[in-house]
Amino acid sequence: MISAAGQERRFPWYISNKLKKRGKINAMDKNRKNAEVAPENLDSLRVYATPGELTELAAFQDFLTRFVKIRTDCTVQCMLLWTEWVRFYKKKTKEFPALILEKDFRDLVTSRFSLTVSEDESRGFVYPGLKFVPETS
Repeated sequence: MISAAGQERRFPWYISNKLKKRGKINAMDKNRKNAEVAPENLDSLRVYATPGELTELAAFQDFLTRFVKIRTDCTVQCMLLWTEWVRFYKKKTKEFPALILEKDFRDLVTSRFSLTVSEDESRGFVYPGLKFVPETS
């Protein structure tokens, strides 16, 4: 769970997986005692996030929902998707993403869509099975 300014929300599973892999993180458990974040106690802990972090997480989920579609016959370049995420976030907040950087973005996308990054000879690293759907104005 994340909490900021009195709001509580549950982490999406792919963010929870990222936190599990990150190693030692301290958080408050429900009894307001410090506890280490571990896979076995992740659901019972509260991780306090800043309003900016909550905004970034919400924007990331919005970006994936609006612009990334699963298509088995398509591939999208990793750098293109990363660039579009940064452009989307900067347009929304006028800031560069601070929480979800390039490597984190790649980890979260591969976790969310259960895929692996492939290397294309002409285009570099790609996400097979994903399509970027640009906004039409």
